[in-house]
Amino acid sequence: MTIRRQLLGLAAAAAALAGAGHAAAQTSQTATGSITVMQPVLNVTKTADLAFGSVIRPTSGSGTISIDPNTGAVSTSNLGQAGGNSTSRASFNVEGQANANIQVTYPASINLLRSGGSETLQVNLTSSMGGGQIGSGGTVAFHIGGQVTLQAATITGAYSNSFTVTVAYN
Repeated sequence: MTIRRQLLGLAAAAAALAGAGHAAAQTSQTATGSITVMQPVLNVTKTADLAFGSVIRPTSGSGTISIDPNTGAVSTSNLGQAGGNSTSRASFNVEGQANANIQVTYPASINLLRSGGSETLQVNLTSSMGGGQIGSGGTVAFHIGGQVTLQAATITGAYSNSFTVTVAYN
């Protein structure tokens, strides 16, 4: 065998080994694709409005009325409540995907406008739920309460305004 043939044979063997070594260096991994399909939030139903009832403004300084969003308890400071008073926290029921996490958003405050006038009263809102979970039966309830401060010079009359509560999957 000539040297030329030996060199060609060695070159061919080296090329085969190089190709085999490259193939052996390859590895594979498997990835998984996934998606969770949820039903939409079917329904958000208001079952009660936020009502502070009728209050008697303070004779001097300021006074407050508060409604606790968790219990509905009403507390006052330096003002009175009129007889036959009807108060309530705003209440909502949510229907949606069982056990899904949700986020409840609402304004930090709203301005109530006096009927027949331009005067306003600010209500600082609080909620029993900023986020949470829909129950295993597909429903959950939450409540909005708040606090209003009245001055001795607050104009008498009926004040009202609406506000929006949004519920979304988290």
